[in-house]
Amino acid sequence: AYEERTRFRVPRDIVEQHLEHLGDLGRGIPRLLTERRKELELDVALRIAFQSVLVKYARRLINEWHFGHVDDGNFLWDIYNNVLQTGKLRVPYVRPRLRFTLCQEPDHVSRKWKSLTRKHSLWMYKSKGNIESQYTDKIISRLADVLVSTGYEKFHDNACYSTHEKIGPKVAEIIRLAFGLNDVITQQLGKYDMTPSIAHYGVAFDENTMEDGYKGFDVYTHDARVLCTTDLGMSRTKDGVSDVLVKPKVALDIV
Repeated sequence: AYEERTRFRVPRDIVEQHLEHLGDLGRGIPRLLTERRKELELDVALRIAFQSVLVKYARRLINEWHFGHVDDGNFLWDIYNNVLQTGKLRVPYVRPRLRFTLCQEPDHVSRKWKSLTRKHSLWMYKSKGNIESQYTDKIISRLADVLVSTGYEKFHDNACYSTHEKIGPKVAEIIRLAFGLNDVITQQLGKYDMTPSIAHYGVAFDENTMEDGYKGFDVYTHDARVLCTTDLGMSRTKDGVSDVLVKPKVALDIV
């Protein structure tokens, strides 16, 4: 248990460097480990931070169209959105002041295009190496940032090694499950788009679309806001309308 260990005095500039690494996962984790850490039992803060890191990466893996450069995946997603919008949007033509409307693609065509594009794009990248190992290392590195920024490890390399020894297999299993769900969504050819959902930092808590995962640690108030997501939810979308299938669990700013 980390709370039983002696903590190191890590220089402030090193702490800020590791908090900056965590910043690309949202503002909730750095705030949790700085402003809110003094108000919480540290084991609770570590648990929330670890959950949030795992949620962020699992969501990326489940949603991903292509594991190369992020712009490649975004480009493919934009094409799919355009396919869904055909017949609804007026598109600029090459000649000035002349516009035309793309004909409506049949629904089954757009779904099939999505399935085949994701399937082959992901296969091309997976065939180049052990992507599961690469993502395990990425997640372990972020968890190590959490440990160094809280003083439970003094050096990042040591934190990576100890974290990999303790929970490396569990992280790898989460990645395999995320890949499996990606495959399921990729092959899904029904009328709905299935996507994992989170609640973003700073939004007002809404019991209709999210759950408080740490009720035992706080007194709920009507103006509570989300600190970070601790468990993924799932939603489905058809014709631009989304339904919540599983609510994401969150830690609130008053936790």
